[in-house]
Amino acid sequence: MYKDNVLEFLKILYGNNPPNGILVLWTKPGNKSRFFDVNHFEQVADKACQLSQDYDVYFGVGLLAIQPEQGRGTADTVVSIPGLWLDIDILVPYNNAKNKKLPPNEEAAKA
Repeated sequence: MYKDNVLEFLKILYGNNPPNGILVLWTKPGNKSRFFDVNHFEQVADKACQLSQDYDVYFGVGLLAIQPEQGRGTADTVVSIPGLWLDIDILVPYNNAKNKKLPPNEEAAKA
């Protein structure tokens, strides 16, 4: 993961003047959540790049009103969604046993 890519991603999603809210980064394995003020793109990018050395890093796209005591937040705590997105899983070692019907690779998922 490269910091410039993360910053570009965040600016595309939230613009140069994002609404107030809490952005969630979470990692697998372990499902650990980390919370940031969405206005601190540099901190988010630095942490995402650092974590990507050892974990799969995921961004919660919906901004939260409050930081939850546990988990990543719920629909009730989301105050802003920057647009419509799609999450497509592909067949990889950590989810092979769960769902053998997943597409085998990115090209198949796009098709």
